[in-house]
Amino acid sequence: MGADESQKFAEMITGDSTDGRQPDDVSRYGRRVLLATVGLSPQVVTETAYALMVSGDSPFIPSEIIIISTTTGAEQAREKLLGTAGGIPWLKRLYHEYAGSGPPTTDFVTVADHTGMELDDIDSPESSAAFADKILETVRRITDVSRKLG
Repeated sequence: MGADESQKFAEMITGDSTDGRQPDDVSRYGRRVLLATVGLSPQVVTETAYALMVSGDSPFIPSEIIIISTTTGAEQAREKLLGTAGGIPWLKRLYHEYAGSGPPTTDFVTVADHTGMELDDIDSPESSAAFADKILETVRRITDVSRKLG
């Protein structure tokens, strides 16, 4: 990302402009993805979504949430964020209160090692590398312009 793109990104997130321009109205974008990596504390997703929803003149309301985690982390995130174990569906509650809608599509991406075995923990340099590779793969998939044009 070049300096101009970094500046524009920072302006979009904070709503601040260093050259007097108004930041983009992010609500006009059809696809607004919140990509998060979580361990065993999935509340970072609701905290981040909340901060984006209430910040600035043009709130960023994610239309899609993608969570990258281990199998254990993804299971806990499903239970706590979506209420799959009978608990409070925190994302539904957040979107109802602050966005006036139901929660967006929420995808869970789990990480596997080089043999294809899904990881329960990031506990070695190899599992750390696999996690990093999964993040890059997911970002490539989200930002693949050819996929959107095809």
